[in-house]
Parts: sequence; C-alpha cells; structure tokens
Amino acid sequence: MPRIIGITGNIACGKTAVGHILLELGAERYIDADAVVHRLYLSGQPIAVKVAKDFGPGVVAADGSVDRKALGAIVFQDAAAMRRLEAIVHPAVSVALANELAAVSDAGIAVIDAVKLLEGGSGAFCQSKWRSARVSGWSSAPRSRKWNGS
Repeated sequence: MPRIIGITGNIACGKTAVGHILLELGAERYIDADAVVHRLYLSGQPIAVKVAKDFGPGVVAADGSVDRKALGAIVFQDAAAMRRLEAIVHPAVSVALANELAAVSDAGIAVIDAVKLLEGGSGAFCQSKWRSARVSGWSSAPRSRKWNGS
C-alpha cells in the first residue's frame, strides 16, 4: 500500500513548493486537488453540468466550462451556496483522487496538495497530514531553498 502524504494550508503558503520538494526527494506522484477540480469543471464533465444546473447559466463560460470567477462571486458571498457547491464537488474530487492514487506503486509515496484536505474528505486517503505555513525569508525557488535571513 502506498504512503499518502496530504499537505494543506492557505493559498500561497508553500504547499506546491513542499510537494515539489517531496517529488525531488523521491515521491512518486504529486496531485494538486485544485487542478483536479479544474478538470472536473471542463465542458461536458458531469460535475460541470451539475454545477450549471444548480447555480444557473451565469456560471457557465462561453466554452461550456464552469466560470470559476462567476461561481466564486456567488459562493464566497453565501455560506449556504458554498455548502451546496462543496456537496457537489467534494465527492467527485474524492473519486478522482482515488483514481489517481490507484496508479501509485505499493511501495510508492504520493502527495496530495489540497486547501480543503480535511474539510473535503481527501485527508481520509492520507497516513500523514501536513500543514504548510508561509515563513518570511524562505525561498522556494529550485536550488535556492534556504533561509535568506529576512
């Protein structure tokens, strides 16, 4: 059974940098939950259809995908709307993650990067859960990951 590490934290706190460091150190797979959601929101995907049905045509972009900005304008102002969206998206993300994790070798290590790792249920896949926090003076640039003294 592979080892699954979940990384959570606020936006722009270094989750992706940590995930990529783990890849450099030998992790087999890095899964960005936000990228998974982007794929689920593409035109014709069942989740995109369901979101359009529940939130109306105003959240559908010209290409048929979910317009994240328009959807955000609704759900970030209305807690009940956010709960409705999460009830649609979180189960689908869990299925997509399970499919991605199935490709990891039994001895492999996979990393899930998710802002809502715990709230969305993705943490259930993980043997370890890490919280990333922004630290002033840290550089996440390749080959210069060091404290710069600021």
